Amino acid sequence: MDLDQEKYRRIFREDADIQFEILRTHIPMLEADPGNVKAVENIYRAFHSFKGMASLMKYDDIFTLAQKNADAFNQMKKLLGKGEDPGSSIAQIGERLGLVGEGETPGITDLTEYLRISLARLEELVEKYCSG
Repeated sequence: MDLDQEKYRRIFREDADIQFEILRTHIPMLEADPGNVKAVENIYRAFHSFKGMASLMKYDDIFTLAQKNADAFNQMKKLLGKGEDPGSSIAQIGERLGLVGEGETPGITDLTEYLRISLARLEELVEKYCSG
């Protein structure tokens, strides 16, 4: 690996750690208050940052996961911004993400569990790309 590639990998890892901390902080905030627009915005921004960073580094699996989540939370941010009920917003996002079976209504627990799984998967992927 050349020095430039190692430098960019290190920068990617440093920024990933910042985004992980944002997610770890705001997922419980969203769980405690599903209408917390600040938490939704920060979760969206963290996934959007991962999407951009992964695109530059050509980490396609990180990009795909981050894009799916950034898109969903961008939609949730817009719904809440228009005064949509948090429960309805969560249901729409949960259905979009496929969190529950047909005919079921996803709730905040489904969404935050999904976010924790996504966070763990991102951590695994970042470790895979940045270790060694």
